[in-house]
Amino acid sequence: IVLDLFAGSGALGLEAASRGAADVTLVEADHRACATITKNIATVGHPHTRVVEAKASAFLANAPRNHYTMVLADPPYALTDEAVDEMVAALVPTLAPDAVVVVERHVDSAGVDWPAGFEPTGQKLKKRTFGIARMDMAIWRGARA
Repeated sequence: IVLDLFAGSGALGLEAASRGAADVTLVEADHRACATITKNIATVGHPHTRVVEAKASAFLANAPRNHYTMVLADPPYALTDEAVDEMVAALVPTLAPDAVVVVERHVDSAGVDWPAGFEPTGQKLKKRTFGIARMDMAIWRGARA
């Protein structure tokens, strides 16, 4: 069950759907981007993929609890490191055990300050850079971490 935050065109969430995700929720605040995502969902035809027009913080405040097994978050690069860390903390109640969280950031930004309960992935996968983008990844272990 995948959550794509700051979905933009929906590429990440739709890729997850194409690779077998049972359920995908794409969250995007921009109305025009949501219209594009809706068209892309119709083109792909995945029956359990939906777009929610909302700010990530508002969505997370009311999101299902202990639900998501993967979160793909691509916040705007201009978002402060503190705001990204707050977003990651807000994810905690929504995460199923052993959920994977991937946060895309600008390569020059600070790494995600994972709260207690997160286990950053192994050294080879902890941070990956692609051009100006860096992916920070962790697994939600909850009280077991």
